[in-house]
Amino acid sequence: MSELRIRGAREHNLRGVDLDLTRGQWIAVTGPSGSGKTSLVFETVVREGQRRYLGSLSARARQFFGKLGRAAVDSVEGLPPAIAMGSTDARASVRSTVGTLTGTLDLLRLLYARVAKDPGGVSLTRSHFSFNHPDGACTRCGGSGVEDEVSEDLLVEDASRSIRDGALKPTLKSGYTVYSQVTLEVMDTICRAHGFDVETPWGELSDEQRGVILRGTRRLKVPFGKHSIESRMRWEGITARPREEGYYRGLIPVIEETLKRNRNPNILRFARSVPCAECDGARLSRPGREAAIGSRRLPELLGLSARELGPALDAVDGIGRSEVAQAILPELHRRLERMVLLELGHLSLARESTTLSTGEAQRIQLASQLAAPMGGLLVALDEPTLGLHPSGQPGMTAVLDELRDRGNTLMVVEHDPDMVRQADHVVEVGPGAGPEGGLIVRSAPMSGAPLGEPLVIDGPRREPTGELRLVGATLHNLRGADLTVHLGTLQVITGPSGAGKSSLVFGTLLPALAGERGGPFERLEGADGQRVRAVDARPIGRTPRSTPATWSGLMDLIRKRFAATGEAAAAGLGASHFSFNSKEGRCSTCEGLGVQRVGLHLLEDLELECDACAGARYRPESLAVRLHGKTVADVLTLTVAEARDFFADDPPALALCAAMDDLGLGHVPLGFPSNRLSRGEAQRVKLATLLGEAGSAPTLVALDEPDRGLHPSDVERLVRSLGQLIQAGHTVLAISHHRGLWAAADRRVDVVDGVARPVAPGVGEAPAAARAPRPPVVRSDTIQLRGVRTHNLRSVDVDFPRGRVTAVCGVSGSGKTSLAFDTLAGEAWQRFSESLPFQVRRHMKRLARPELDGAEGLGPVISLRQQQARAGQRSTVATQSELGPLLRLLFSRAGTLDGTRASLLAEHFSPDRAAGACAACEGQGSVSRCDPAQLITDPSRPITAGAMDGTRVGKYLGEADGQFLATLRAAGPSVDWDRPFAELDEVAQELALRGAGSGEVLLVRWELAEGGQAGEGKGTHEFEATWDGMLALAEREAQRRVKQKSFASWAEPLAPSPCEACEGTRLGPLARSVVLGGRTLPELLDLPVDGLLEGLGVLELDRGQAAVREALMPEVRERVASLVSLGLGHLQLSRRSPTLSGGELQRTRLASVLRAGLAGVTLVLDEPTSGLHARDVEGLMELLAGFADGGNTVVLVEHDPAVLRAADHLIELGPGAGEAGGEVTAAGSPAEVLAGDGPTARALAAEGDVDGDRTPLPLTLAFEGCRAHHLKGIDVALPAAGLVAVTGVSGSGKSSLLFDVIEPSVRAGNPVQCEAVRGPEGRGAPAVFAEISSSRRPTEASTVVTALGLMGAVQSLFAAEAKGTGLARGAFSFTSPAGRCTGCRGSGRERVPMDFMADLDLPCPDCGGLRYRPEVLGVRWQGRSVADFMAAPAEELRAALERASVGGKLLRGLESLGRLGLGHLALGRAVGELSGGEVQRLTLAMGLVARGGPTLHLLDEPATGLHEADVQRLVEVLRDLASGGDLILMAEHRLSLIAACDHVIDLGPSSGAGGGSLMASGPPGALLEGATAAALRAQ
Repeated sequence: MSELRIRGAREHNLRGVDLDLTRGQWIAVTGPSGSGKTSLVFETVVREGQRRYLGSLSARARQFFGKLGRAAVDSVEGLPPAIAMGSTDARASVRSTVGTLTGTLDLLRLLYARVAKDPGGVSLTRSHFSFNHPDGACTRCGGSGVEDEVSEDLLVEDASRSIRDGALKPTLKSGYTVYSQVTLEVMDTICRAHGFDVETPWGELSDEQRGVILRGTRRLKVPFGKHSIESRMRWEGITARPREEGYYRGLIPVIEETLKRNRNPNILRFARSVPCAECDGARLSRPGREAAIGSRRLPELLGLSARELGPALDAVDGIGRSEVAQAILPELHRRLERMVLLELGHLSLARESTTLSTGEAQRIQLASQLAAPMGGLLVALDEPTLGLHPSGQPGMTAVLDELRDRGNTLMVVEHDPDMVRQADHVVEVGPGAGPEGGLIVRSAPMSGAPLGEPLVIDGPRREPTGELRLVGATLHNLRGADLTVHLGTLQVITGPSGAGKSSLVFGTLLPALAGERGGPFERLEGADGQRVRAVDARPIGRTPRSTPATWSGLMDLIRKRFAATGEAAAAGLGASHFSFNSKEGRCSTCEGLGVQRVGLHLLEDLELECDACAGARYRPESLAVRLHGKTVADVLTLTVAEARDFFADDPPALALCAAMDDLGLGHVPLGFPSNRLSRGEAQRVKLATLLGEAGSAPTLVALDEPDRGLHPSDVERLVRSLGQLIQAGHTVLAISHHRGLWAAADRRVDVVDGVARPVAPGVGEAPAAARAPRPPVVRSDTIQLRGVRTHNLRSVDVDFPRGRVTAVCGVSGSGKTSLAFDTLAGEAWQRFSESLPFQVRRHMKRLARPELDGAEGLGPVISLRQQQARAGQRSTVATQSELGPLLRLLFSRAGTLDGTRASLLAEHFSPDRAAGACAACEGQGSVSRCDPAQLITDPSRPITAGAMDGTRVGKYLGEADGQFLATLRAAGPSVDWDRPFAELDEVAQELALRGAGSGEVLLVRWELAEGGQAGEGKGTHEFEATWDGMLALAEREAQRRVKQKSFASWAEPLAPSPCEACEGTRLGPLARSVVLGGRTLPELLDLPVDGLLEGLGVLELDRGQAAVREALMPEVRERVASLVSLGLGHLQLSRRSPTLSGGELQRTRLASVLRAGLAGVTLVLDEPTSGLHARDVEGLMELLAGFADGGNTVVLVEHDPAVLRAADHLIELGPGAGEAGGEVTAAGSPAEVLAGDGPTARALAAEGDVDGDRTPLPLTLAFEGCRAHHLKGIDVALPAAGLVAVTGVSGSGKSSLLFDVIEPSVRAGNPVQCEAVRGPEGRGAPAVFAEISSSRRPTEASTVVTALGLMGAVQSLFAAEAKGTGLARGAFSFTSPAGRCTGCRGSGRERVPMDFMADLDLPCPDCGGLRYRPEVLGVRWQGRSVADFMAAPAEELRAALERASVGGKLLRGLESLGRLGLGHLALGRAVGELSGGEVQRLTLAMGLVARGGPTLHLLDEPATGLHEADVQRLVEVLRDLASGGDLILMAEHRLSLIAACDHVIDLGPSSGAGGGSLMASGPPGALLEGATAAALRAQ
């Protein structure tokens, strides 16, 4: 699908818009201001694209991206993942710089922390190079780089006024002087103590008296506080306390202290700044200033321009030899080059962000987020030409063309006709603004049609009425610039980006005219009494409480008009009663917002209309008053155009409404939240406020790009309004890049290279012509990887067909995971993450950068790897599917407690948070209880003589002369404890196990033997104690060691038991008590996934509760539908994740991906058929094929023959494993690959038919009445030895039978979750087996040698050769301090942390990667050091041991690896580096090494991760075990392995409650019914 289809877009003023667009184009979206462009692009398309892609990530990953709200749209099809640029103001605070905004400073900090040397010997970290961190900030200036000196002349507003009347600038209307910390009355007391008062004009005060106000006095103590005690007594709900007293400190000391904490621009206007005396403006502490790479220090580099910095870095001494530098410099250079291309090359990285123009700030954001070469994205930009001179547009065009040519789709909201003409396609939204807009006026290829031709000015230009002159401005890159302002005219300042326009006007001229701190200059002429007003594009409000009416002052007039009505007077209502920001007037329920906001965590907040005021925002008494028939709430709903008519007879209000209407704001409601206005609308509200001021004195009005956000038709309206301003006697000085404003200007000044020069008004260069039509970019048919060398891959070139399903196959260990996950997914994710802000990247998991020469055609990727899907013990189906968080939100926002709204937080319903977890079990849902059968391991012996010796804790408690048995004898003095435990009566057994129960304190006489528990000699000891029973003691002893390595051995007889306090729900009493529609959260979580919708739908809820439910239901419905479609509907939401197979866990994540409806995504899956019955594989492949047909690419690492045959494309790696693999042995369609002679083709050709004549084995083991989970009391008969497969559809009960019935029953020696266990000839099942081997996987941190338990044998082998060297046996373990390298502590690697980049993994410089000390490496066995031994393939070592006639456990372990096809593995290889199939076979090898007699092997899908050739090898090993008397029980779906078994148990017929029945039992060829039988026949 190459189309992007939008249907029914209704966001804001969009009127059910339908739009079809072709992906791979540059699409310009234009139209009048307020027509709905932003609503279409950012609020609809981008919001949906981000929600769908990010919604497929984990909740932890999503939390860094903000809330993911749904757009108001019926459907969007063919939507790629989206990123947005420039939709918000990118300027930051005084603590940020160009370096921090672009991310280049983060890279340089990392570079210096890892490579630089400090002459003072400090061990450097990134923090030492951050002026925002205590370790890096200059100790004198706090990291600001300057020292602020508060000046009296900057504090004085008017020396002719008194303190009361506002002589000082920080004076409020009430007369209170901010920063004085005292009331006006107290200030007067201070003044009178020094011979004057607050009524004395400032100019008449002596220097000493002024010093009292400015610097304080110690003549008297005064009470501090802004409010008097009398006024505080009138406050509701507050008890007035006596005010603190002290000496008055003065304004200047308080301001200076405040500046040290926060250099707020509002305070900086009272201070002059000079470079810090200690750091000289570098902002860094000594280590950060003096640390150097070669001779270059970081502050020197930060002072260079972006254009100069790249070459300077390359010239640094020795930087080319640093591996760390080579990992960082490429990305740093890419970012610098992008800055230069976007006309930002003049900026230094040290430049404060607050000094940037809005256009520069936005282009910085663009440069920092588009550094990564990615395709397949939808990139939305909001007026990228903002602040860009026409001469800079070719560079911007080149950047956007590059983005498009990579295969991205660009949606650019733009008004500049020159830039619009460069697009491939234009979408015009209109025809008007607000309610008159919201329609698609035109959607067509860009044909060069007129898009706002340059304005034609009729008549002569205005002549100046005077002039003022600024001479010698030098701020930033200004070079002695002179500017003459012609009064009474429209004067436009133009010039290339970075030339110094903003520095000249806003940084120097305006502060100079206002008497405030600004840039340096020589002199200012003709400025006497000149008033000045600045109108920029900064937001006019950041909350919904600010509106155009409140900002413009119109609301003050409205309030006064209402207060002046007879109704208001009669009710005693003043102006404050008509303000929704005042407690006198606002609704107390919603506090004047009109809505009640319900936070929905990662989803967008839900806004409910306030029940009390019905959204009107006011109290009833305020709404009872009417003005011309309308309430104050009605007036706020009027648009500006409607308000113009409404206030036709009110000149002051009319003037403001008319000014806004004339500037194109007629569509904006008076009460519209200011924080939702565009930048251009916000600027026009400010300008309208100025235009609406009647009779103001002649003023110089400075405008910063007033044409921003304006359609060409709106620019004409703007010019007319500016003309009215000039006719009223004002002067307009505007920075602009718009040709229309240039043409309308009376005077024009061009700033170039820091110098200002007058030029003739006019449009300047000829407008750009429309480019010739271009076809959409069609992304290449393949994703191309070249020269891949990741892990064992041998510089392979691979092509993945785009929009198809590709299966990567090959023998286990051949490099499939290295190719699909570590390279394809790894490289794509690295590139995508480079487009994210650094503050997000540093919180994300860092993947190792793959080794390859190049990659083309990469796009956004979603990778689901089974290892990554493994969940913790606390995780459930609800948390994995993210239905749990949605339900917690529902209960926290809508649940009731004792009939009233609970109003709790979501964490109160989380068992993983202290607020919600059951205190008794700590949110586990179970507690560890000692199992009597596991503690009494030999009931034929007395408890005093070995009955408990089978476990470590039992042996400890049963020590014959120990204190525990002494206490037991005291508790049961009449019992013969020396009798076999089985012969004791029930009362005695209960006493021994569960204690006396009475809590009686016993006098215990303990006869100590030599060396007993007390560690003392023989003797008698008497003490008092209670007898709690052996079970409680065992639990207590294990709990004492919970944080010790030995805990597992002490906890062996313990088993989880449902918590009695919470009944297994895991929640505390508060959460369990909250109900919603009569049901609790635990009751809903006990439902299966496919029953949740019905469970939620029947709830009886009130209006507010129903609104919350409906806000969440779209997410719930989509997630449930996806889970059901993947065969997971049977899973209970409360089921623990560790009980799921890796395939089931992966498919819960896959459900989130498939429901998203994305396009252009590459989905990489790790054996998604794991745990899936053959019947369900076809359905899964249909879903994946549909996902690919939607414009996505699917890559599977897979071995299932059915999947290989159903894929569109196969890539086979091999021919062998490890070093013998890593090559592409075949690639093409399944027909082509499977017709060849590669390993896969040979293995599938060798698939044999089911042997129908196989002799059935005698079934001598029986487990009767099995009822775990959904098992329906089935009777299961098994042979005592042989291969048995337990199969059936997913969720039919296979794992329950094996691991919840058979394994615990055999271990316990009695029935567990079944009625009876019977063995051959009447023997119990446990008597048949000497060992039980369960499929416990080794940890990723272990190595092959440690997983197999062979490290001790290796140590002994080398210790025998080390006689006379003084080296002990332990020295030959790389985990032992006695022999491991001290530099790397035995890891062999030096990991260099790279924070937000992939860490560098380098060989240890001390041992060269060999792990051991030199003296240990000097010991040789058969010419090999212990490091050589650990690095050699197992098969090579096996041959060497045989030649040396060395046998034992070591040889047996190596032989086991060879038999299982793992002979290529080195003993020192980390388990975390192995493929899934290698880990699966290593797990089986662990069981083979430990085998000591007839063994019961319990295997969970042993064919997972195995190639068919490996399955055949596995069958041979398992048959050898069976012939030796072992019983192998496996839960399995792979048909080839099932067909090779002696006996098959098929469960079904479906999953969950519909499963748990025995469908068939017998040899594979004898199965006649059930899904497995059908699949075997179809094979």
